[in-house]
Amino acid sequence: MRKVPIIALNAFMELIRQPVFLLLFTLAPLLCVALALPSYFGFGGTTTGPVNADLETTKDGALMVAFLSGLAAAVLCATASISREIETGTALAVLSKPVGRVHFLFGKYLGIVAALTVGAYLNLIGVLLASRMSHDAYTQYDIVGTITLLIVVALAYLAGGLVNYFLQKPFVPNTVLYLVVAMTAGFLIICAQDKTAAYYFIDDSAGIKASFWEIWKWTDTQGYYPPREAGADPEILPKLPEDKNLWQDVDFGLVPLNVLILFALWTIGAVAVACSTRLKWMPTMIICIGVFMAGMMSDYLLGKASEGGGAISPGEYLSYEPPPRKGGVVDAFIIEPRGIKRLDKLEYQVRISTGRKHEGAHLRREKGMVKSRWVAAESEAPLTEGIMLDAGAIENINISGGAGQRKESVQLEHEELRLLMRRELKDRWNQPLNQAIISVAREIMPSEFPAEDWETAAFVRSEEFLTEKDKKIAGWKQQAEQAGEDYSQREGELTANLIDIIRREKEEEMVQEIYLKLDQNEVELRLGEYELDPSGKSDDDIEEFKEQQKARYEHLQYLRGQAQMDTLPGHLSFWVRPQEGTVRKLNRRTGQDEPISRGSSAAKFLYVLLPNWQLFWLSDAVSPEEEELKVLRQDIEFKKGTVSWSYVLTSLFYVLFYVGLMLCGAFWLFEKRELS
Repeated sequence: MRKVPIIALNAFMELIRQPVFLLLFTLAPLLCVALALPSYFGFGGTTTGPVNADLETTKDGALMVAFLSGLAAAVLCATASISREIETGTALAVLSKPVGRVHFLFGKYLGIVAALTVGAYLNLIGVLLASRMSHDAYTQYDIVGTITLLIVVALAYLAGGLVNYFLQKPFVPNTVLYLVVAMTAGFLIICAQDKTAAYYFIDDSAGIKASFWEIWKWTDTQGYYPPREAGADPEILPKLPEDKNLWQDVDFGLVPLNVLILFALWTIGAVAVACSTRLKWMPTMIICIGVFMAGMMSDYLLGKASEGGGAISPGEYLSYEPPPRKGGVVDAFIIEPRGIKRLDKLEYQVRISTGRKHEGAHLRREKGMVKSRWVAAESEAPLTEGIMLDAGAIENINISGGAGQRKESVQLEHEELRLLMRRELKDRWNQPLNQAIISVAREIMPSEFPAEDWETAAFVRSEEFLTEKDKKIAGWKQQAEQAGEDYSQREGELTANLIDIIRREKEEEMVQEIYLKLDQNEVELRLGEYELDPSGKSDDDIEEFKEQQKARYEHLQYLRGQAQMDTLPGHLSFWVRPQEGTVRKLNRRTGQDEPISRGSSAAKFLYVLLPNWQLFWLSDAVSPEEEELKVLRQDIEFKKGTVSWSYVLTSLFYVLFYVGLMLCGAFWLFEKRELS
């Protein structure tokens, strides 16, 4: 196995000697930064979230440049390292020695991976700098930072040229090494600069001037207003605490996204290696681009067919027929709410009772907090009757026909489903809002809402929790008895997330108390004088206290308005996946009922076989909304999103599986090739 690292090192050195490698990963980071130059006229953020269209466009574009430049590098590296050596006879010369074909190919792939990792690192610096330099129509571009980056890149090229001229060392590989060092140092230097002071240093059209010394973050001043009269002192602008933050405006949430892109490049590199064992660079490039495009559309081409199911949109309905000669409770289908951001990870199991004891459909949450309820059917009850609500239970859909009759077909319209699940979905949508309301209320009224026992880990062992647990279980047993079902068969399902159920109820109780306190102290809060103690404070401190309290109160009322909305923002639809029986939906184009499929086995096989680039291309990753909601709207800073490192680790296993599969194909193709 000692031969593999030697081959990998040689392959790596050969690849970074390619002028195209240096050119590609010099231009790509510079292009990422250049995307932050123009203003895209997105007009800042929105009123319902911290999405800044200008910043989002810049970061999306930078991620795209990082991906596409890596894609080109993967193909060029594979063809230069394998296809060209086979054509020139170098591979035959190496394999004539005691080196196996598997060792040769695996070492070459490791060298390609190392070269792509170096290029991805340079792209990462470009993406992070683009996130720092991005701006909207109301802020200025970082001119000094851009000039600094160009200087460090020029110095790297100058160092490579001097070493080549005086020491006769190769220009390209040394320049790549110097570029890595220079880009890293340039990133740190640019982060140490204050963008606002740097703009005043270049352009004093706003009437503010700054010296070169004031550009740096460790200074205490940001500029000054020149005196209007001769002999007068200039007005000094102090540097704010946030302006001294070294990583200000750098979106480190882009780091895991770039790691995922690197994983995608490793996968593309494995595909390119397999193709390069038989093809030249142009066919390899065409095949890799085809695999890339097909993988980007894999959800559209194969995702729905492999998953099965169909969407129920407004104005449509579904009909269900239970399996023949089967009574009792049937797992009919699964419903997933779609179209609303905070509800996109929920699943509900719909169970339909077909026996004589009771007729009804019962919904329980399959993922997240489990809720369930049994209700006996009522004779001749229409669909929307028989709805019973209580804490910890979602709406029951009663679909009974006549007393003692077997219902052969059940029809559910979109509007009926929406009404029946309205409370459950609204409670789920309010969860992050409630947490943000409690957090902001504690900043305004800390003495009124201290930390509660139910928020601690020890709550599960407290007497209060055990009492609430016994009360819940007693209620569930009574409902099971009324419905004629065995509680022991559902006990694990119901109690699995009992702690979350009780904590959500406690959260809701605290939120209602907060509303009451806000109404009782409305006048003082509007004026910013709630619990104001002026003793020992200057006028400026008192005014700052008032402004902060008024801003927090306004933000709290905004969150309250969101939580108390009767409707959910967005276009709610339902994705239905059949289980037992037959599920049909209305096709509005043809006016006919069409069956909803369970998913094709062939489509599932192809879906797994084809690389799913959506797994890596997470430019629309969702950031933690509860944290965003706690930030005052005027202080919102758009972040591209946070992808957990556990997700990155899971993706790595997918990459290793696919790379192993592609390399096995490459080994087989290479073994069958006659090199002479």
